[in-house]
Amino acid sequence: DDPRDDLQHKLWHLLHQVHRGRISSKRQTEEILAQIRALERICPTESSQVLNRISGNWELLWTTQDSVISAQQDEQGKDASR
Repeated sequence: DDPRDDLQHKLWHLLHQVHRGRISSKRQTEEILAQIRALERICPTESSQVLNRISGNWELLWTTQDSVISAQQDEQGKDASR
């Protein structure tokens, strides 16, 4: 068994519960960050390779930034009214 599988599964489960951070409690935020740190420890990427390995289009799954959450909600409201 790959240890990443369990960590990824736990992270996805936690992210599903908090709706991209809109309803994230302090405890949930700490659990999510702990899962992310654990994945970073077992999947290190050298800093010189990071930009090449992460370039592309991304979907935001979680944030602690209220301004980002508000902007997403505004965009979703515009899409629903079209």
